[in-house]
Amino acid sequence: MNRLSRSFLATLLTSSLALGVVSVVTPTRADAAAAPASGASTYLKSEHEKVTTLLKSKDADKDKKVDAELANLIDYDQMAKDALGDQWNAPERTDAQRAEFKDLLRQLIQKNYKKRLNQTLDYDVTYKGEDPGKDGAIVVHTEAQNVNDKREAPTQIDYVLKKDASGKYIVTDLVPEGSSMIHTYNKEFKKVIKDKGWDEMIKKMKDKLAKP
Repeated sequence: MNRLSRSFLATLLTSSLALGVVSVVTPTRADAAAAPASGASTYLKSEHEKVTTLLKSKDADKDKKVDAELANLIDYDQMAKDALGDQWNAPERTDAQRAEFKDLLRQLIQKNYKKRLNQTLDYDVTYKGEDPGKDGAIVVHTEAQNVNDKREAPTQIDYVLKKDASGKYIVTDLVPEGSSMIHTYNKEFKKVIKDKGWDEMIKKMKDKLAKP
């Protein structure tokens, strides 16, 4: 993969809001080699195969079905809280504001996740093992390789998974090439709210959604 293509794939999710802040956060990994795949890797692989199959299909309702699969895979509620950080429980925030923010963030994540998956339909994804994350999370390491050009360097994407109340794994963050999507969002949101206010942040999110 040339440098430009690799950069595009690596930053597609983390730069999706384009609010003017560049942030790269590298999560801490265990010193030992990644542990063998367990239930988290198996679950993630199964869910990704479902979504990829849908994206390759000619089903007229595939977009709705993909969104439903992603809702099953991704913890949008937790991502919204983590992305907003201290602002989530700030005294001036209302329930209506939190609900609108969460819905907009869900749409942005869906849009950019599907875009990334469509860009990598011709890639083989290898599950490279796991490491323990923070607060009981499991970090699943994956590597995507272009099947049509083996000379291209593979792209690394980590997925942070936790178990929900029912015991099912669910994704709470994505880390392409060492850049945490949630940490990047959090920095962007905090800066816009501080500099221009809540309403301007919401406007920027809506503007981003309106773009192709």
